[in-house]
Amino acid sequence: MVFRSLRWQLQVWHALLLVVVLAGFGATACQLQRASRFREIDRELDSAGLEILRFIRENDPARGRPPGPPPRRPRTGPGRESAGRAPIWYVAWGRDGLELDRTADAPADVKPPAASIDGSQRRSVHRTRGQFREASFTTPPGEVVVVGRSIEADLADFSRFAVGLTAAGLAVLAAALAIGAWLAGRAMRPLQQIGASARRIAAGSHSDRIETAGLPEELASLATVLNEGFAQIEETLVRQRQFTADASHELRTPVSVVLAQTQAALARPRQEAEYRNALEACQRSAQRMRRLVESLLTLARLESGEEPLHLQPVDLNQLAAESTEAVQPLALGAGLVLRFESSASPVPVRVDPDRLGQVLLNLLGNAVAYNRPGGSITVSAGTSGAEAFVRVSDTGIGIAPEHLPRLFERFYRVDDSRSNPRGHTGLGLAISQQILLQHGGRITVESEPGQGSVFTAWLNRSAA
Repeated sequence: MVFRSLRWQLQVWHALLLVVVLAGFGATACQLQRASRFREIDRELDSAGLEILRFIRENDPARGRPPGPPPRRPRTGPGRESAGRAPIWYVAWGRDGLELDRTADAPADVKPPAASIDGSQRRSVHRTRGQFREASFTTPPGEVVVVGRSIEADLADFSRFAVGLTAAGLAVLAAALAIGAWLAGRAMRPLQQIGASARRIAAGSHSDRIETAGLPEELASLATVLNEGFAQIEETLVRQRQFTADASHELRTPVSVVLAQTQAALARPRQEAEYRNALEACQRSAQRMRRLVESLLTLARLESGEEPLHLQPVDLNQLAAESTEAVQPLALGAGLVLRFESSASPVPVRVDPDRLGQVLLNLLGNAVAYNRPGGSITVSAGTSGAEAFVRVSDTGIGIAPEHLPRLFERFYRVDDSRSNPRGHTGLGLAISQQILLQHGGRITVESEPGQGSVFTAWLNRSAA
């Protein structure tokens, strides 16, 4: 919908704000214009009223002056018509409430004020009655004068002023909305560029990134976060493709062996021993595929958190000794010397002993598989600061420095000499790293080609 567009929402709020501001400005301007005009009329009426009051005092019998004729026309000429203005009229009442005089154009319904004001000073009281503006005066003796004039023309001027102001406001509103639409479109352009880049990346251009140069600071931060997310997605997709290729490669060999053996066995009748050899070869390939599938499933569960840990207090020194004892027959069979250097004191940690034992067996298995004839393996456990560790050192073929950063990737092979020895799946180090990460630990490796390798599993002692 149009109104769900951010651009149109900005336009609507902008328009509402402008309408409120212009309406408030217009109402204030009209009120000020009206008040200013009424002050001018009131000054005009006050001037005429004071002249009439002066005339009444000069002809007041109570002051010892002979009464004169009623003030038909004061010398200032109340009732005269100023240029472009309505004529001023007046009505005068005596102390007894009887009407003394009125101009011919005075309205017939003019009444004296219901109550006189304080007579100590002459003060005018102004009022608007219909289309007339009036000012009333009371003298100390009690005479009352009402002076007024028509404001019909002034009200018409007010109406024309309001119409003109409204037209000007609508013109300003239209111009402001047009400029606001242009500014909103310009402000939305970086977001549209970000959206276009995101659509390209979603469509398959995973290496593309959002250009942050020239973006406002807020949008540049958003683009940076999105680029980081896109980089992670690209890395994940690359890993998935590599994983699929590696898994296919690992499974292809045993599947090919099974097919070759079965085809050869079925090609012609064979002796019992030949069938037995073919079945044994198929069994070995099937076992290799089972180990690979189980390792893949274990790694997937570890990464997704579906494999819960059963934590309990464990002496890391004792767990390392048990793992060493379990691998001892394998080391002796390979002609290797495997020894365990016990810690002087227990190394308590809180771990899942089965999972951590799997890590140690993986490390020891690799140390046996990649060692040189007559070599040795040393296992030790201890503490370093806030961490506990188990270290497996071997005198094997070692690893070149350029391979170390990728050593814990799935199926990563250093070279042909390390390729799948003794049926290894190539997932042991990846699984070991994931198990240690679940425990809040880490694994490190130090190696020198031809000298051997040192793998160290680190755990947080605070969890003990």
